[in-house]
Amino acid sequence: MDCNTVAIFQILEKHLEDFKIWSKVYEKSYSIQEWKNTIIGLSQRCPHLQLLPEEQRSKIINQSISDFITYLKENSNVPKDSKDIIYHFLNESDKKSFYMKLDPTLIEKYQTTKISCQES
Repeated sequence: MDCNTVAIFQILEKHLEDFKIWSKVYEKSYSIQEWKNTIIGLSQRCPHLQLLPEEQRSKIINQSISDFITYLKENSNVPKDSKDIIYHFLNESDKKSFYMKLDPTLIEKYQTTKISCQES
């Protein structure tokens, strides 16, 4: 092997774990988009968030999306279905009460009959 080939393998080895994490998150990109649309919709309907400056409201939305992505990265046993993933995220989130203030029926909207938190 020449120096270039060795260098390529070293780079690949160094970043392989990062790629695996990125790939896992990318597989759930539909769920991330669904959560993003959900939280944006909630922020547009919530009179309290509407009173906030756009910059602050965007920060809350972005933090929520970041929390969701972190949840996906840290949990290897998330369901395959987006609605189930969001349901579990909402139930396990330390910000559950915040989301419930935005929409008290939010968890019910994502609850399905085929899966529950006790079954996972």
